[in-house]
Amino acid sequence: MFPNCSNSLVADLSGEKIKQQNKKLNIAPAPAREARSQPLTVAQGVVKMLENLGVQYAFGVSGGAIAPIWASLEKSSIGVYHFRHESGAAFAAVESHFASDRPVAVFATTGPGITNILTGLFAARWEGAKVIFLSPFTSAPQRGRWAFQETSAYTMPIASLFTSGELFHYAATLESAEELAAVSRRLTLGLTQPGGFVAHVSIPTAIQSSLLEVPLPQANFLGALATAPEKQKLSRSSRTQEPSLRGY
Repeated sequence: MFPNCSNSLVADLSGEKIKQQNKKLNIAPAPAREARSQPLTVAQGVVKMLENLGVQYAFGVSGGAIAPIWASLEKSSIGVYHFRHESGAAFAAVESHFASDRPVAVFATTGPGITNILTGLFAARWEGAKVIFLSPFTSAPQRGRWAFQETSAYTMPIASLFTSGELFHYAATLESAEELAAVSRRLTLGLTQPGGFVAHVSIPTAIQSSLLEVPLPQANFLGALATAPEKQKLSRSSRTQEPSLRGY
């Protein structure tokens, strides 16, 4: 068709010809398609939150109730280590924190999965590690019906395991996808404080697969951690100067 012309030149001439014809016929060019990002599930949002918080490793024992989070962990940049027993996973997480100086995640399934991991989490609290424990919670419609390994106020001591206290510096149970943003902010605040921080985030199985419509806050854990000592120094300095500023 066009002798002595390269294929690219032929393509350019053909494209220009089509543009001229469209202009004559008053045909507007087709709008460019916008790439739409798919909304995250809560499980994916939790894993994204962990990545933003600087978590590099997760240790635990999987189960059906924690499957959405486990699957999301496997597809993330976080290294996942599956153990034979939950207690061993928790102890490994403690040592991983001290070896890397980063927060570490642990996970377990409902019922005995949660109770088995407690010894290691008490060690994390005692030794001053930074550990985030992820667990499932029985979905609301199934609570009180004695579902398999039911985890709810009907079967377990909620005040000791799912609230802040002697074991956990911070604990929360997500009852809706919208609550994850607030949990992310609380975890960021806790992890940037001096000393250890052991948190428990429990997510009902049905909530794990629901869509996350509220965007997560953009946490920069490593940057916040680097400036934390300086902020503490300024805070101590301001408290020292406070009496003279008040005229005492």
